[in-house]
Amino acid sequence: MPNPATPAAPPKHKGTEHNITYSSQRCFRSHPQHRLFSGILTSLVKNRLCREWVDSATPESVLRVLVCLRLLIRDSHYQHLESVTDQYVQLGERPLTAQILVTLTYIFQKLSAVEGQRDWVIRSGAHRTLVKLLSSRDSSVLLGTLIALTSLAESPESRERIGELPLVEDLLVILQEYDSLSKRMAAELLRLLVPVVGVRQQVRDLEGLPVLLGLLHGQHLRLLWSSAWVLVQLCQDPDTRAEKMTLQMKGSL
Repeated sequence: MPNPATPAAPPKHKGTEHNITYSSQRCFRSHPQHRLFSGILTSLVKNRLCREWVDSATPESVLRVLVCLRLLIRDSHYQHLESVTDQYVQLGERPLTAQILVTLTYIFQKLSAVEGQRDWVIRSGAHRTLVKLLSSRDSSVLLGTLIALTSLAESPESRERIGELPLVEDLLVILQEYDSLSKRMAAELLRLLVPVVGVRQQVRDLEGLPVLLGLLHGQHLRLLWSSAWVLVQLCQDPDTRAEKMTLQMKGSL
């Protein structure tokens, strides 16, 4: 008889068993059941990666969905973000393209929100594709992209990899031309990235200092806070500090 003092182990959830079974699977398209896996991915994206479900689901359920997605999109055949983005950038918006991109950026928002997943997202190359989407004129696509990149940039290693890419020009455009929410998110992303030497160099080369100084005249407190911290970090460089003083002197004349 089992010892009554020893509690029975809880039964494993089917999702957990699935993750264990396929944890080493890298190429689902060559699996005999590849159509089934493709259908599972489509179903998860359509029916689970939506705010209505996420808001009502338990944290355990959300985690299981994210783990399943992580397993499935390790296969490059299932990584739709890059191909859809290239079509969007090269050919312009087509029917449902923006909605697809919003959904895909939402996937990477959720994955990047978990610190342990960020390294995998970077290794998958998703950060390069997300940076391309900073040039999007669709506000929903842009906002989803900014949130995903900001989540990724919370980790120093991911920050360095993102900072290797030419993204400051797009951020400066957002800070000058877009709505207040997009400006706030762009300033926050720049605040996280500006410790990277290459990002500071991009800001100097693109004459971003006057743009940032101009934001200090705004009314939005969060935007002011992020912009001020960007300037504080930039002014740690002697060349940038001298440029700031020159601009201030010109403004006083």
